[in-house]
Amino acid sequence: MAVFPALKGTSVSFATLEYPAGTLNPPHIHPRAAELLIVVDGSLEAGLVHYQYNPSSDTPAMAVSVFGSVNAGTVSVPSTVFATGIDDNILAKGFKTDVPTVEKIKKGLGA
Repeated sequence: MAVFPALKGTSVSFATLEYPAGTLNPPHIHPRAAELLIVVDGSLEAGLVHYQYNPSSDTPAMAVSVFGSVNAGTVSVPSTVFATGIDDNILAKGFKTDVPTVEKIKKGLGA
């Protein structure tokens, strides 16, 4: 990652993000910062426990993400929830599904 001298000592960080057509940035949070995401090209869906998804089948999207911290961190919700050793029965109840579905999700995540 390149250094942007104007931000040195400001407790602010930023990143440019490229989303090829049909790609997903999985649901995640930033535990140590607020985020401002600016879509520069294309379109993205977004949420609070947020994700970015480019629904286009042929057009890439690009965004700039600005954080109110130098060390915003990223916690990926799928791997955090399904790779932590939480009992499958608890996960099934929490997501209103069954244990075989939880097992399929874990397998898909490599958890």
